[in-house]
Amino acid sequence: MSEFDDYVLTGYRFEETPSAAPEIGLSAGRSAQSDTASSDATIPPRVDLRKYCSEIEDQKRTSSCVANAVVGALELLQARQGHPRRDLSRLFVYFNSRRLHSAEIKDEGTYVHTAMAALIAHGVCEEKLWPLSELTVNDPPTQACYENAQHYGGIEFARMKASVPIEYVLAEGIPVVIGVTLPRECYTEAHKTGVMPLPENVQQSGEPFRHSGHAMCVVGYDLESKHYIMRNSWGCRYAKDGYFMMPFAIMDKHSEPERNWAIGGLTEAPGLELLGRTVKESVEGMVSAAVSPRVADTSGLRQGVQGEFETRLDKAKKGFRSRLRGN
Repeated sequence: MSEFDDYVLTGYRFEETPSAAPEIGLSAGRSAQSDTASSDATIPPRVDLRKYCSEIEDQKRTSSCVANAVVGALELLQARQGHPRRDLSRLFVYFNSRRLHSAEIKDEGTYVHTAMAALIAHGVCEEKLWPLSELTVNDPPTQACYENAQHYGGIEFARMKASVPIEYVLAEGIPVVIGVTLPRECYTEAHKTGVMPLPENVQQSGEPFRHSGHAMCVVGYDLESKHYIMRNSWGCRYAKDGYFMMPFAIMDKHSEPERNWAIGGLTEAPGLELLGRTVKESVEGMVSAAVSPRVADTSGLRQGVQGEFETRLDKAKKGFRSRLRGN
């Protein structure tokens, strides 16, 4: 038995049909050398972004893995830009994400694209104002939380494509949030050894999940060993200080590209480009179509999606680009 045996593995809700959202592509004139990039000399043989990561958080017995992964990616990006560390509230993002797709707030997980839309629309407050707690997981944040929330409109998100290996995105210093459906025994073994085994190599108990999975943040890779560096959200006691290695083969066989999302300054990454719908269009669409009629009450969108939000998003994006350039 492990202390993590009752941690939730169904907090990432899968869409039956992928919603309209930006997609990540390689910049003009660039193409992947192979499906896994293992023989591609145009990217570094290994990337490790853990030096930019904040301390691993603990989602406890909640279904908040998506918010934990998204906030972890945001904190990584802020550190990479040289900003002071600011511990951000995962529960704030988790609550506001659920308001974009559910009329009734329950601790039953959420989607990455709605978590990103909520983060861009609402911002995110400090963890000390709205700490993650199993007792308040479904409670609305206080008005003070919304007033404290800092906006990150310059942070972009895009769905991964099968033609773009995750390594290419990580090589640009951009984390990737993934969703996978794997048996609990894989996580138990990863906790023991620091390396996740292939599902076919473990004795499984129970039926596999069909409509949901577990979200984590990919923060590096090693082409020689063919492993990804995974940031989990089960605290520092899990595996190796909260991280473990996942073989490329697991991602290839057990993860659908449309369930994986690149998060960062994507339009500023020289090797990448955004395809299809813009981030602004995607966020506006989700906010406008929100199931909960109260979604705009505390989001700072009182002047309408096309008004105040658009201005704020443009300003945030300009500021984000300026910070990337070191101005």
